[in-house]
Amino acid sequence: MRRPKSLSAQFGIDFDYDVDNTLLSLHGELDALSVPAFAAVLTSLAERGIRSVTIDLSDLRFCN
Repeated sequence: MRRPKSLSAQFGIDFDYDVDNTLLSLHGELDALSVPAFAAVLTSLAERGIRSVTIDLSDLRFCN
């Protein structure tokens, strides 16, 4: 699910789960304030045994 750019939050993650792969689509700005949320999502996926994750950065406006 893609959000219209005008409605994008400062940072957000959309999920798409599949049997063999999980897709994370990042949008907005990934910075020091949003990294803990992103790390928590990755940690949660690892703890659930998810072994394959694709990260889509095409809607990420900023990364620092």
